[in-house]
Amino acid sequence: MNKLSLVKTFGGAVTYLSDEYEDFNTSSHRKEILKRINDDPSDVVFRTAWETFSKGTHKHYKGSRLPRKPRIVYIWQAIDVETGENYEAISAFKLARKLGVTESVIVNNRRDNRMVNSRYKIIRKKAQ
Repeated sequence: MNKLSLVKTFGGAVTYLSDEYEDFNTSSHRKEILKRINDDPSDVVFRTAWETFSKGTHKHYKGSRLPRKPRIVYIWQAIDVETGENYEAISAFKLARKLGVTESVIVNNRRDNRMVNSRYKIIRKKAQ
């Protein structure tokens, strides 16, 4: 494997540059490296190694550049039709534990406008 194909990978570029400067802190030799590249543009291997190294060390922004939408918080309510009691919880899971059913039962019955255990009407409201 020739040196040019070796320095096209980040690991190969780090190895090549660390061998040239005898330490792994190649970022501290930045001025020397740029001066050497400007003085000797025919050294393709060294220039390619530096370009590969500098591309690999850039901090890339991960995620969307758009501002995040605020998360909507809901309050889940279950109204007991027989007794008129009102149960409230911050999440469907906590309301499900109060009523003794699973979270999917709460979510699906609210969506389909059905009663839970033929007794509880489920409502979801936005919290202020």
